[in-house]
Amino acid sequence: KVKKDEVMLDPFCGIGSILQEALLQGINVIGIDNETQAINGARKNLEWGKFSRQNYKLMQDDSRKVKFDKVDVMVSEPNLGETLKNTINEGKAQMIFKNYEHLMIAVLNNVKKNVKGLMVFTAPKILIFNKKRVSCNIDNITKFTGLKLISRHEEYRYDQVVGRDIFVLRS
Repeated sequence: KVKKDEVMLDPFCGIGSILQEALLQGINVIGIDNETQAINGARKNLEWGKFSRQNYKLMQDDSRKVKFDKVDVMVSEPNLGETLKNTINEGKAQMIFKNYEHLMIAVLNNVKKNVKGLMVFTAPKILIFNKKRVSCNIDNITKFTGLKLISRHEEYRYDQVVGRDIFVLRS
């Protein structure tokens, strides 16, 4: 559990939903996103929420390379890929996962040296043609980052094509 006044990093902050939840709990945040529109949206949302600028920092940058101050924890929901309305074949799902794993390995390898505690993030969990749900290969991510898997949870609705795997890792 992150304590009040600790600092949380979201390296894929988008428009700031996770940042807002943390700020509401008294947790300071650093939000990073490489898209101008996302950072502008996060800034507007945090201003709308009347959060003190002392409690958050927003950075438009590439999380695979960005430099930032030490934080206590990382919590993020990276892009889960294209919106899928119908099931896909396993080959297409594996292509999505390969891209996702490549991105996450690069980001985790960059941020892990400045994250003191846990790293929590979501991954797409995709329903394929045979009604089986598949996800990225977390073993690849842990192997190439040197991080350890602490826990894994899944979240999806029965009629949803793309759900979430939620991973908790540590050094």
